[in-house]
Amino acid sequence: MISIFTGIAAAISLIQLLIMIVRGGKNQNIYQLMLFIMIFISNIGYFLLGISKSVDAAILSNNITYLGAVFMPYFVLLTIADLCGEKLSRKINYPVLLCSLLVLGLVFSVGYSDIYYSNVYIDKLYGTTHLFKEYGPAHNSYKVLLFVDVIACIYIVVKAIYNNRNFAKKAVFSMLTVLVGPCIVYIVERVWDSPIEFLPFAYVIVAGIYLSMEAKMRMYDMSSSIVGAYEKMEEYGYITFDLKKNLMNCNSTALNMFPELGKTEIDESVDKSDSVFYREIIRWFDLPDLGEYNEKKIKVGNRSIKCTVRKIHMGLRKKIIGYSVELQDNTKQEDYIKLINNYNSKLEEEVKEKTMHIHAMQESIITGMASVVESRDNSTGGHIRRTSACVRILADELRKDERFAVSDTFLDNLIKAAPMHDMGKIAVDDSVLRKPGRFTDEEYEKMKKHSEEGAKIVAEILREIKDEEFKEIAINVAHYHHEKWDGSGYPQKLSGIDIPLEARIMALADVFDALVSKRCYKEAYDYNRAVDIIQDSLGSHFDPEIGKIFIGCRDRLEALYNSISE
Repeated sequence: MISIFTGIAAAISLIQLLIMIVRGGKNQNIYQLMLFIMIFISNIGYFLLGISKSVDAAILSNNITYLGAVFMPYFVLLTIADLCGEKLSRKINYPVLLCSLLVLGLVFSVGYSDIYYSNVYIDKLYGTTHLFKEYGPAHNSYKVLLFVDVIACIYIVVKAIYNNRNFAKKAVFSMLTVLVGPCIVYIVERVWDSPIEFLPFAYVIVAGIYLSMEAKMRMYDMSSSIVGAYEKMEEYGYITFDLKKNLMNCNSTALNMFPELGKTEIDESVDKSDSVFYREIIRWFDLPDLGEYNEKKIKVGNRSIKCTVRKIHMGLRKKIIGYSVELQDNTKQEDYIKLINNYNSKLEEEVKEKTMHIHAMQESIITGMASVVESRDNSTGGHIRRTSACVRILADELRKDERFAVSDTFLDNLIKAAPMHDMGKIAVDDSVLRKPGRFTDEEYEKMKKHSEEGAKIVAEILREIKDEEFKEIAINVAHYHHEKWDGSGYPQKLSGIDIPLEARIMALADVFDALVSKRCYKEAYDYNRAVDIIQDSLGSHFDPEIGKIFIGCRDRLEALYNSISE
């Protein structure tokens, strides 16, 4: 009757082994696969023992059982060493392996020698063949072997902790359970002298525990192998994450690039502080269009790093289990390119000087054209000069604010483009543009067209300019500076961050100057009232964040206008 249960245990072990093979595919870890094979072999031995008809058959079945049981702890030891990132030294590996072979040899001597069992016989117990033994002097060698295996595993774990290795602690402790659990069951059986073997079921349980975390175990193993290979290539960093974005492994180069990884334990998520690593990489995983292979360049201090993210697949079904991040330090290559470019420095300086001269001419022409346009509008005298100065003040504050990832080039181009924001007024009829009072609805609609016309005019003026970034900024400033944050502006009713940043900045300078300047239809507002109006319009007319920075420039803005009035 009991043989039915041992047969079930053997069948389950076979199924577990097959699952292990199918899931692993080409990425099998030989140690972990051998562990499952040993469990299956041992359970087959228990089943064959239960149906044995003779003493010789029972002894052979018992030997098969021991074949699996002797080497199970050894493969657990090798797996734990892998997980801890510790190479199993010869001083540990060879003695443990030799002890295992020695114990197996003693077991196989049963029937020929009384050193392990002094006497054996079989009898039926609960309808199942049971091998009764009288223990010989060497029987305790198996217990000693188990003790040696457990101590070796504990030594490896303690050594990894002492060496301050960042290893998969949860997985290691689970593997210790796989080892210690059956050992405890074995000891209880021998102390109790139980006629029923519970070890087959203990093996099935621990194998089930392992399978429940098998995907992550394979990822640890694969990560360790790849990280080891990457350690030989100093310019390459390598990091792996599971699907929950918990850190699985990384090499020393990646740690050097991103020191914050050193504060993260294996199986824990990276700190969500506003670091370059979290902002550029972890958040990258959440993009809906993240494909199988993704690449971009990031800057970390003085380093230029090419970052490649790939999804990690496992098993024959190619199930996605995580992400790999490859970091290539291209700083040396870029420095080399800079070194080569230095040979042409004299020529570049000459080109730069001529270019600056051309730019100065362009700016002079642009400012002159803008002034011509402004001269047609009898209500906005000095508007171009004042708004350009306001943009410069706000740009200076944005340079200091780390929340806005804007380059100096962008801000410089914006300052140069600011005088062109009302260029479209050249296309507005004088009867509307020079009207001394408020516009009718029809006249206002005609006036509103100046933004679209301005974009066309600016694009035509800058057609031969090779600086594409400047051209785009100038066109956007002219086109969208009357758009509003809530989408109620014109000409396209853009809203929020869909409005180009340069246009959101220009809108603040444009409106502020209109408020504090005298117009034909109103007197100039004092600074308090102007600032209050802008404050009340944050989130409706203006970008709330940039608006707060603009309001923070009040003292400089007042000083500017006071100096102009003087």
